[in-house]
Amino acid sequence: MKAPKMRATILGALVIAAITSAVPAQTSETRKVTNETRLFQNFIEDGAVTENIWLEGQFRYGNFKDANLTSFGPVLAVNVAEDIEIGGRLDLRSVDPEMGDRETGFTDMDVYGKIRLSTAPTQFALGVLLKLPTGDQKKSLRLGTGEMDVAFFGGLRHDFGAWSLVGNAALRINQDPDLNLPAGVAGPEGETSVQLGGGLIVAMTQHFSGIAELSYETERIDHAGSDFRVTLGAEYRKNESFAYRGAVATGSGDSAPDFQLIASAVLYF
Repeated sequence: MKAPKMRATILGALVIAAITSAVPAQTSETRKVTNETRLFQNFIEDGAVTENIWLEGQFRYGNFKDANLTSFGPVLAVNVAEDIEIGGRLDLRSVDPEMGDRETGFTDMDVYGKIRLSTAPTQFALGVLLKLPTGDQKKSLRLGTGEMDVAFFGGLRHDFGAWSLVGNAALRINQDPDLNLPAGVAGPEGETSVQLGGGLIVAMTQHFSGIAELSYETERIDHAGSDFRVTLGAEYRKNESFAYRGAVATGSGDSAPDFQLIASAVLYF
């Protein structure tokens, strides 16, 4: 087993063991996981639906095999009906490759919609995500591919009061990147990728929650490699309108970061 994969596997096992050991001590009457606590990597694919409006300003830094990425942008989720959520995300990203010059620009935009088919304690949702070609693929494929991709996903969440289990799966159709290459020159090809994920959310106190997450996706572009991540995070809900969130992640696969830091603040309306 390669060192990054072993590191990610060991970290994931330790994280899940540490958080599950705290579960029996929780009191559901005073410590309860709500739909306003979500995963970090697969926020959209959760089976939960936000209660009103979620507006998050999110910062990410990642150390990847071939580049360091620094991103900042909004994540938006809106409840438009009791069981329907729509939203999206867009980043301003700086790509600092090991070879070449730094490039900065907006990424492709994700927009999505999902419908919840069952409610608590077992929530199940189906949805569609579109990646719109708003990034500049001429600068870097880390910013965009110049094409629209579509993903179909399902999310499941079962609530046990003070803790919740979350699972998700998706099928993503990725188009060939539009690189405007000369005639006869073959470019990279898009692949149909499969995404799987799961997480554990534990309400440690009335205001503080721990979040452990595993996420995996096969390669989106041929020869780009897969992406497996282990993420450990926490959320502090200051009041009904505001929360702080933060996480660290490690991964294996050519598309995964060796290290990733996520920090954000959320407004609830």
